[in-house]
Amino acid sequence: MTDAANGLEALEMIDRDHCDLIVTDCAMPVMNGFELCAELLQRGITTPVVMLTGYGDSTQSGANLPNIKMVLGKPCTMSELRHAIDVVDKIGLVDDAGDTAALTGQV
Repeated sequence: MTDAANGLEALEMIDRDHCDLIVTDCAMPVMNGFELCAELLQRGITTPVVMLTGYGDSTQSGANLPNIKMVLGKPCTMSELRHAIDVVDKIGLVDDAGDTAALTGQV
């Protein structure tokens, strides 16, 4: 597992190293979570994303991007985050080719 301080840093890390799942915050400096997800798609990277957001209605902010598999409201408990990751994994959305997860933003 690795972490990044902002979306641009995460993008650079994901370009270098494959990850199975991305857990990111919606609101980050430099590049927000939705911009990160859109840029990943532009680059052909379809790694599934669990998006954390403190905003009420995330659907208006771009949560309809196909790589965003689940959106969790903040604050969330560690149990809720684990459950979200398990759900994404169990329905076959986590890429088994790699072995890392990227965590971005101020979770």
